[in-house]
Formats: sequence, structure tokens, C-alpha cells
Amino acid sequence: MRLSLLLLTLVLLVPAALSAQESASSGISSTTDSDAVYQARIEEIYTAAYLENVPELRAALTNLLKNRVSYVIEPASVNNKYPLISSLPLMNKMNPAVVSHDPAGFDPTTFNPLTYRWNFFSDKLLVYRIDGTDYLLIVQPQ
Repeated sequence: MRLSLLLLTLVLLVPAALSAQESASSGISSTTDSDAVYQARIEEIYTAAYLENVPELRAALTNLLKNRVSYVIEPASVNNKYPLISSLPLMNKMNPAVVSHDPAGFDPTTFNPLTYRWNFFSDKLLVYRIDGTDYLLIVQPQ
């Protein structure tokens, strides 16, 4: 009985540990910023006054940044199948001062994916190449 319990525990824990190790080494990094950083990124694109009138938008965008956006390092190739993030229009209706990122200084910890107008609430996986880098922006479906 004791041996059976030990074997069952090993059967359940080993695959989970291997899966966690594979995820850690796959190059995927999700954002782990503080709420203040998320709020600053949201307010960079939308004004605080606008967000006061649409509090559910702030909550939805915070969830998006916190739980659905990640980056993967994948070397760019000649036959790149992912669209460049710069192929999207800027999200500058609320803040005309919004500008595209500088590829030379790209850093996933400071990059604001809300800068670009993509379907934030898509039910499909979205993948964009960050121009001039080996990074892919991955947005999980809602």
C-alpha cells in the first residue's frame, strides 16, 4: 500500500516538474510588473480623465497586461511568418504624443504593447514580431 502511494505520487509530480522546467527554459517571459506600472502604461495611452468614465476598461486592460501578454525570443528569419508590430497603427487617438518604440532600445520590461492598435479582446492567439529584435509579442486569447 505504501509503495503504491509513493509510486502514484511520483507519477503525478514528475510530469508536472518536467513541464514547469520546460516552460522556464522555453524563452517565454510573461510580464510581472506592479499594478502601478500597469496603470502608468494604460494612462500613457488613455487619459486618466477618460479612464475615470470607463473604469471597466482600466480593469480589462490591467488584466490584459498582467495575464495575457508575454514575450518569446525567437531569432528573426528570412521567412518570418509573424507580422511586424510596426505594421499596426498607433493607438494615439486619446494621446497624440504616443510614438512607436525604438527597436535599438527595446526592452520587454519597459515596452508598452498598448501603443499599437491590435484587437485587445481577441478570441484568437495574436503574435507580432517586435521590429529589429528577436522578440515576439504573444497575446493569449480572451
